[in-house]
Parts: sequence; C-alpha cells; structure tokens
Amino acid sequence: MSLVFALFLGAWSLTGLVLFLYLADGIFLDVGQKLHQKRRRRVLPDLSVLLFDSNEDAAAVHPRLTATKKTVLLDIIQGLALDVNGEAQERLQQLVRTCGLERLIRRRATSRRWRRRVQAAQLHYLVTHPDFDRARLLADRHALVRARAIETTTAEQAVEHVELLAKLLSDPSLSVRLSCKNALLRSGAAAIPPLLGLLSEGGSYVGEAMEVASDLPDARLIRALSAYASSKESRHREMAARALGGGTGVGAVVILTGLLSDTDADVRVSAITALRRLESLESAVAIGRSMGDESFKVRREAGNTLDELGAPGQMVLRQTLHSTDPFARDMARQVLDGSLSPSASLVAAALRNAVARNAAITTNRSLSRSAP
Repeated sequence: MSLVFALFLGAWSLTGLVLFLYLADGIFLDVGQKLHQKRRRRVLPDLSVLLFDSNEDAAAVHPRLTATKKTVLLDIIQGLALDVNGEAQERLQQLVRTCGLERLIRRRATSRRWRRRVQAAQLHYLVTHPDFDRARLLADRHALVRARAIETTTAEQAVEHVELLAKLLSDPSLSVRLSCKNALLRSGAAAIPPLLGLLSEGGSYVGEAMEVASDLPDARLIRALSAYASSKESRHREMAARALGGGTGVGAVVILTGLLSDTDADVRVSAITALRRLESLESAVAIGRSMGDESFKVRREAGNTLDELGAPGQMVLRQTLHSTDPFARDMARQVLDGSLSPSASLVAAALRNAVARNAAITTNRSLSRSAP
C-alpha cells in the first residue's frame, strides 16, 4: 500500500512540476515580450529622426541607436519594411555598419536555418561590404529566401545582378517569378539584353519575359516581339500584342494592325488595347472595321478605343452608324450614347452637375424676388 501511495505522490509531484515549469515559461515569455515592446517604443522615435530629420538631429540620436540591443534594432528595421532611398538609405546603411548589424546580417545569410536566411534576405540591401555575396541569397535553395531577396533588391543591385534575375524568370516558384519581374523593371534598360536572350531561346516561361518587355519600351525588342506576333500559339501572339503596346517603336503599329484580323478573339482584343495605349490615331479606320467583329468583346474594345482616340475615333464611330453591319451600328450607337463610354459618362456627369447648379440658382432667384 505504501508503494502505491508513493507512486501516486510521485506522479502528482511530477505533474505539479510540469505545470509550474509551464506557467513559469509563460510568465517569462510574457515579461520578455513586454520588455521587447518597451524597447521598441523607445527606439522608434530615434530611428525616425535618423532617417527623416536634419543631419544635426540625426547625428544626435545616432549614439543612442548604436547602443541599442542588436536583436531589437534588427527586429524594428525588418518590421518597418521602410521604402527609403537617397540620403535616408545612406543613413540607415551607416547605422547598420556602425552598430554591428551588418556582420549579423552577413552571418545569417549563410545560416543553415532558412528562417534566418529569410531575415538576411529582407535586409541584404543595407549591406555595403564589398565581399558580401548577394547572389547567394538570390539563388538560395529555399523559394521564400529567393523571393524576399529579390523583392528588397535596389535598382542599382538589380542592374548588377540583372543576368541572374533574368534566369530566375523561369523559377518554378510563382512568387519568385513575380518578384523578378518587378526587379527587372527597376533595372530599366539594363534588362533589355538578357530579355532578348530569353525571347530568342523561347521555352515555357517566355511569357514572363514578354510581360516584363510590355512595361519596358525599347526599340531593340521590336524584332523579337514581331517574331512571336506570328507564332502558331495564340498565347504567344496575345502576349506579343500586349508587349508591343508598351511603346517599342513605330513598327509596332504595323504589327498590331495586322493582328486585328487574327483568328483568336483574345489576340484581337489585345491588339486593340495595345493600339489604344500607343494612342495610334492613324489606326482609327482599321479599329473601326473591328466594330463588326463576330466577338462582342472585340466590338466593345474597338468602340471604347475609338471613343478615347478623340476626334478621329469619333468620326469613325459616326460613320459606323450608317454601316450595313447591324452589330457595328449597334455598338457605335451604344458608345456614342454613352452607355459604354467612360469619357462620355464623365461628360454626362458634368452636364448633370451644371444643370443642377443652374436649377439651384434659378430657385434662389425666384425665392429672393418673392420675399417681402
């Protein structure tokens, strides 16, 4: 009996010890979090002064920031996700160097733990050490590390690693590909040569390169995009039309006009949209022929495009009212009546406001005359 009681007492003692340790750990974590938040609140005003105030004020708070606990400062800089540039970025980089955070970021960039590498990827743009291997983070084996490193790449760093970023447009991770597109756009004209290489190679991810090209107007792209405009795949023709609308040169209008008679309706819509982006007034007549297209979305896009092209487009719309094609006449009437036209809706709203103001003025005058 005494043995059973001893076992029972031992079990309860062990349970009590586990509960005590659990409660103590919870209290310790709670106190630690409160202390961490208190330190953050003290540091945030000084960090704001350092980044955005005068040089004298920034120099005054710099010693206090360098004396701050590294983990607290690192957490604040990472959590704020500041989009700084110019002098503010230089000040932040100087702070990272002088307080020892740069060494910490460099160590975490080579850590075996991917979460630490993610933290380094979010802050690598602040590292200015010449021996820092930034490409290692951009090509990390973990997709989240690659995506974060690419997202935080500055324009100068994107130019430096533009070849690697172009290769990552074919990354299996969607988030990495999206980050690469934005980084290549930040690199500007430096992205054109590697994009031309990708367009010449083709492959399953060539559409990603054409999406970047659509927001990078450059005459050097016209030859490669014109080749895809005559591709057997409708998806390639559609994307080529979108890219040509970015302003790649005078030859783009000729190619897009040819795509107005493509066999695929989505390609025809993209071609019309691209001509609207280019504000191609000389294409008004060709777009007007699309008012009788068998596809409603093509007719609607053609009508709205003509409406936005100004006087030449309005003239084509009025001529289409006398067309023998009932679909073309109906679409032209709808656009001119304002049921589908964004610009006409704005004009109609302005006219309604003007009528309401005139009515209010007339009413006030009548009341003033009838008053004794």
